[in-house]
Amino acid sequence: NERLFRELLKAYHEERISWDPTDGWYNNQIGFYDAYILPLAEKIKKCGVFGGKSSVFLYFAMENKRRWAVEGSLITEEIVKRAANDMMMEYEEDSCSSSFSGDEEEDNGYEDEEEEDI
Repeated sequence: NERLFRELLKAYHEERISWDPTDGWYNNQIGFYDAYILPLAEKIKKCGVFGGKSSVFLYFAMENKRRWAVEGSLITEEIVKRAANDMMMEYEEDSCSSSFSGDEEEDNGYEDEEEEDI
C-alpha cells in the first residue's frame, strides 16, 4: 500500500500521471477491495482451487477491508506525512549536492603554466 502510494506520488510530481494520489487514497483503497480483491477472493472460494483452504482467502480479504475501514484513515495520514518528509529530504539533498561542493576544481579560464611551457 505505502510503496504503491510513494510510486504514484513520485509519478505525479514528475508529471507522469495527472492525478494526485493523496486525494482520496483511503476511499480508493476501499474501492479496490470492493472492485477487485473481494470478487477475486470469492471466485477462488467458488472454484475451490485451493481445496478446503479456498474460503480462507475470502475471510482474510474481508478482514483486511474491515481493518482498513477502521484504521485506514490514520494509516493514510501517516503514509502521506512520511512520503512528504522523505520527498523534502531528497529535495534538500539534491539541492545541496548540485551546489558547488568545493571538491571540484574551479575553472578560472587560465591554462596551467606547465602546459604553456611545452
